[in-house]
Amino acid sequence: MSAHMNENNIVECLFEDLPSDSDSFTSYDDSDADETYLPNKDVEVVEDNNFSDDLMDQNDDELVEILNLDEDTNEIMTFLGMNILMGIKRNPSYRDYWSTALDLHDDYISSLMTVNRFGWLLSSLHLNDNSVMTKRGETVDESMIKFKGRSTLKQYMPNKPIKRGYKVWSLADKHGYLWNFDLYTGKRGDSVETNLGGRVVKDLTNPLQHKNHNVYIDNFFTSVPLLAYLKSKGIFCCGTVKSTRKYLPKLESDKNMTMGDIDWNMSDKYDISIVKWKDKRGVTLLSNFHNPTDVVEVKRKSKDGTTSMIPCPSKSSGSPSPLLVKRASVSPSVRKDQSAHQPDRTTRRRCAHCSTKEKEVRTDWKCTICDVPLSKKE
Repeated sequence: MSAHMNENNIVECLFEDLPSDSDSFTSYDDSDADETYLPNKDVEVVEDNNFSDDLMDQNDDELVEILNLDEDTNEIMTFLGMNILMGIKRNPSYRDYWSTALDLHDDYISSLMTVNRFGWLLSSLHLNDNSVMTKRGETVDESMIKFKGRSTLKQYMPNKPIKRGYKVWSLADKHGYLWNFDLYTGKRGDSVETNLGGRVVKDLTNPLQHKNHNVYIDNFFTSVPLLAYLKSKGIFCCGTVKSTRKYLPKLESDKNMTMGDIDWNMSDKYDISIVKWKDKRGVTLLSNFHNPTDVVEVKRKSKDGTTSMIPCPSKSSGSPSPLLVKRASVSPSVRKDQSAHQPDRTTRRRCAHCSTKEKEVRTDWKCTICDVPLSKKE
């Protein structure tokens, strides 16, 4: 494109080499258009703001009627030409081209279309096929920017491929696209920050609130209060968790589990599930959108070289389906017949045997062997 091109030719250049009855682009007839310049009518490229599947099923005439497009003036081509020209003659906002201020107003662009019509087209056209889009999923983790100079912000992390440099908290998708980041600058204020991981995740995911994104984190960040907070903000989150974290129930120990065994529990209030799965070693996950009862099978190789299929928690998505909260329980035969199971004082908790949502029963006693709260009444 020539650097001396007149602005009046910017829109008209879209119709270059296309047959027309006159030199005016507004009288262009698209019946004989070159497919190179116009969207393929077999390809659905228009969706509404909510990316409605119903709109994608409409034919060309119905789409024109829904969008109220003027076919005689070829409004879409004018709209595209205006965007090209706005990219050359930049203003802080597209509305400034229609501004009453003399230093911002553009007579040529404002004469092609009203500002409200341009804004409506800009917000309503979606040039993408949602059926082939991948699900939105991001991860929060730390990364290093290599730097060997002098700086008070430089960090040393011996377990990272880049051991010295700037430490950056990053929110990125699976393709490596960086959505958000926060440079680690050390301690904030005079006091020690006790919930660094939770604060980082909250700050980075703030723009994702109430947009149904799935966020994956590791055990440095994962905690029950964090997942409860994200659930209240419309963000689905899942991550590995350390078994020593606060507010976690006691699950089966590794020595009592074999490969493929699954133990889980679920909170009453926020539908936060904790799942422990025994692979070669125990893996504990905390999630606010997985159903712990969903199980698939995965292939694992034994020491003798043979392969077998073992159960594994499913990679499900969306809100968990309603289910009863699993609590620790002791069978009556064990509780009453074996004398080794004796009561012992503990903090006041809900009885695992007789407490229900309708009638809550709390007790100061627990079984010394099973380590579950039990009331002493018969």
